[in-house]
Amino acid sequence: MGGLLAEGNGAKMQELRTYFTRLRLDVIGITECNAHWKMVPVQQCLPEKTRGWWECLKINSAYYEDYPVLSRHQAGGVSLWSINQGAHRVMECGKDPRGLGRWVWTRYRGRGGVNVRFVTAYRPVLNKQGAQSVWNQQKGFFEGIRDDRCPREIFVEDLCKEVSEWLGTGDQLVIGVDANEDIRGGVLSRRLGNLGLVDCITSQHGMDGPPTYDRGSVPIDGLFVSRTLRA
Repeated sequence: MGGLLAEGNGAKMQELRTYFTRLRLDVIGITECNAHWKMVPVQQCLPEKTRGWWECLKINSAYYEDYPVLSRHQAGGVSLWSINQGAHRVMECGKDPRGLGRWVWTRYRGRGGVNVRFVTAYRPVLNKQGAQSVWNQQKGFFEGIRDDRCPREIFVEDLCKEVSEWLGTGDQLVIGVDANEDIRGGVLSRRLGNLGLVDCITSQHGMDGPPTYDRGSVPIDGLFVSRTLRA
């Protein structure tokens, strides 16, 4: 998304409102909100900025809250919005258990006792140069607990562990993820595939789709779902 903080006359948020409303979405997953929300004035936080957009809206956001910042801008963070009928079906919400804002999830009441869990996740790009890059934020956290692995590797391990637990509850899953790697054959895709999930975009439209980053050459975003949810 490239950030959700107010800029200028707020034209970006108005464009988003028009776009989301036209598509009549039930659930929206957003990555890279780029905000340390505790530093943002209340009137510029998401509940206020989206007030009146829809009849009902529930927002579940996460970011690395304990990371020391000097301004309201902080790279990374995710958000998941449940709209109207989607909002009415919300059962519970949760976040990345490490508190790093790598993903959020919302669980919805389904039919026949079968529930669906939507997840929005952001895997950091390997950026060692940016002092406050998402990768360096997480690298500092893991070094603090004496784990010298790459944050990208830990992301895959932690997310797949959660996915296994979610599947164990009997939930159907929809995981929208900015993987920052080619989702057609990357390690995250393989691991999720081994757990029974399938990227519904490439499975529906083929492997030669467009890049999902404006200066990229490959699709780095995926929508992984339980096979029973493939339309």
